[in-house]
Amino acid sequence: MHILERAARTFEFFGSDCPPRIHLLDDHHAVDIDNFEYTLAGSDNPDFMKKILNVWRPIMAQVNRVLLIPMKELGLTNFEVTYLCAYRLWEVDRIEGLEEQTYRTAENVLKRIGEELHRYYVTDLKMKSYSGRVAEVMRLLNDVDGLIMFVHRMELQLDVCEVVGFEFHDSVFCRHRDE
Repeated sequence: MHILERAARTFEFFGSDCPPRIHLLDDHHAVDIDNFEYTLAGSDNPDFMKKILNVWRPIMAQVNRVLLIPMKELGLTNFEVTYLCAYRLWEVDRIEGLEEQTYRTAENVLKRIGEELHRYYVTDLKMKSYSGRVAEVMRLLNDVDGLIMFVHRMELQLDVCEVVGFEFHDSVFCRHRDE
């Protein structure tokens, strides 16, 4: 959910008028997705850097198209971002082998954050009908899942081409939800 948090911080830092192509990488660095160069400390090999840019440009274009533009259009609030991150963190029902208490705790947390989201919409935002909004917000979460899979495929391409090495762990926490 790092990518979702970074997108939210981008709009928080630069304001709602920020063009969606601007992305805050960390608390001190931002890039214009349409026009950026990537440098790697200690690398003076231009062919190596060209290979990396050829992979990262499509990734950043996807981040823009799938996440930044929809978030800006939705006007996603910090509360909603927090909800999405908590939801993804505690949605463990498909993960096998956890302790029964973990499943019960996760179920209770999901119920509680759902109630808090309801309270937020009804009390804070004074919305009488918010089901359409929830559908759009949850669709964004699904799109982020797809984006993460796209990034993993691109990283694998770099790894297979021996451009950059990645460690991919065979863990249920690293697998896509449909596996």
